[in-house]
Amino acid sequence: MKKYVIVTIILMLVTLSVMFIPNNNYKDSDYLLKDIQNNYLFIINKQRKSIQILEKKLQRKQTVNLSFYHPESKGINSDIDPNNTATMTKPTVGRTIAISKELFDLGWLGNKIYIDGFGVFIAEDRMSSGIKGKCIDICVDSKEKAFQLGKKYNVLAVML
Repeated sequence: MKKYVIVTIILMLVTLSVMFIPNNNYKDSDYLLKDIQNNYLFIINKQRKSIQILEKKLQRKQTVNLSFYHPESKGINSDIDPNNTATMTKPTVGRTIAISKELFDLGWLGNKIYIDGFGVFIAEDRMSSGIKGKCIDICVDSKEKAFQLGKKYNVLAVML
């Protein structure tokens, strides 16, 4: 993608410089160079904004590994304080999910998340920092249910 952007910029610079050279309205070549530089910077900034918009759209959809937890059981995937999440709310079945550090870094904490095949949840909690990759834990109503549901791999999750 970067190579494409660089080639596009070079072509635009050549086009702009050809447009200005026959004009001869410039008394000094410094003015011509400054004008070309200003046009170049304008184009670069415009493309940078387009790339940032595309990157944000890509961050909204992620393929994640899914697991389940029951906070009060102090068992599978539970943490020290079963009554509070990272956002200081009580974990609620059907609403609360915990997210890994990678998803936290993408700004998912506190947002509504659609998980394919499971519904819409709120990212209210964080998983242990030892968890690697893009992972989500769904809060369920019992330790047995968490074990029964197990793990799901390559599940689509979308930040709404």
